[in-house]
Amino acid sequence: MNFLAAIAFLTTIPVRSQARWEDNGKVLYFPVVGLIIGVLLCAVDYVGSFVFAPGLRSLIDLFFLAAITRGLHLDGLADTADGLLSHRSREESLKIMRDSRIGVMGVLALLFCILFKWESISLLPGENRWLFLLAAPALARASLVIGVVLLPYARRGEGLAKRMTESGKEALSFVCLPMLLPFLVNWRAACAM
Repeated sequence: MNFLAAIAFLTTIPVRSQARWEDNGKVLYFPVVGLIIGVLLCAVDYVGSFVFAPGLRSLIDLFFLAAITRGLHLDGLADTADGLLSHRSREESLKIMRDSRIGVMGVLALLFCILFKWESISLLPGENRWLFLLAAPALARASLVIGVVLLPYARRGEGLAKRMTESGKEALSFVCLPMLLPFLVNWRAACAM
């Protein structure tokens, strides 16, 4: 049940889940959902390798990532940039982050993020490209769990991330840290895999 809730929460993959958004056990499956996204990304990239030039292929990979995640991470980045770079009080910054409109700093953050990702994917070595594309979404979802558990919640009171903290501790211990261990021990060797 929580596995399907995690898929529904993090992706546009159509699943039938009876779980409520408040069911916090789904956080345990975030890295696994990231691995599923990575497998699908590898498939998109593989098919694209027969049809598109490398730069366009990387751009299509980025479009796929944004589409399968509903742009949730991009929306969060834009909101964060608008709020933190507004140079306002904490309360005003948090209010800006809740605003559905995007500001200049949000647009700039998105622009630089997408350009950075596009260039990074374009520069992936051909023989190991699939490994990076497979691992990156899983590691990104693992970092979500790490952030939820280790960083203080910005708002006063309850919120979605606040409720995920407890089950996030289990995910951090049993899923996320073992996934990240090769990168923590020897990041160069892990990247060369």
